[in-house]
Amino acid sequence: MSKVLLKDIAGGQRFIERCADAVRDLSLFFVGAPDAEITAALDQTRANLEADLTETVGGEVAAQIAEAFTKAVIGRKHELEATAGKSGQSVSEDHLASTAQAARIGLSAVGSVA
Repeated sequence: MSKVLLKDIAGGQRFIERCADAVRDLSLFFVGAPDAEITAALDQTRANLEADLTETVGGEVAAQIAEAFTKAVIGRKHELEATAGKSGQSVSEDHLASTAQAARIGLSAVGSVA
């Protein structure tokens, strides 16, 4: 069995783009929140993503994608916090509220590769 890159399958590139959008939006939403709180919130997202992808890509690959997604959200959140800390700025409450809605939409679209 040969391996095929996700970006090379039908809908794969769009799936990757939606995941990247969701990572960006969720990481911004979680700026300032403790990592333990984020991990707890992302556990259900990870489980849902893994379950949704298992039929399409298999359990092992689905688990890897879901794990990478949650790590990317936390990693990007840390980058945003470090950048804000260096510049002495913070992320505005209004921007976080509008991003929360975008993140919800992005996550609902992440679950399938079609």
